[in-house]
Amino acid sequence: MRTYEDIGEFTLNKETDKKSERSPDYYGRVTIDGKEFRLGGWMRESEHGEFISGKVSVVHDDEERATERQDAARDDAEPATPPAAAPNADEDIPF
Repeated sequence: MRTYEDIGEFTLNKETDKKSERSPDYYGRVTIDGKEFRLGGWMRESEHGEFISGKVSVVHDDEERATERQDAARDDAEPATPPAAAPNADEDIPF
């Protein structure tokens, strides 16, 4: 038998000022293990009736975003020029 442990609570609020047709019909936030998430819900309809489909997104603070942008820029940068090869010390030995 499965057991469940409550790890957070959330509320979905009806969006009254949708910015576009693709904007969620409902929105909310939840914090789980110290990490904040944004919730979005869209009203849908199927042959079985109405339902809400949803999306969960991690909320990043400005410092995390800046670090992620720097990391992405570094990954996209040209690779560093390898250092010049050191002269072979064995070539100077006379035997």
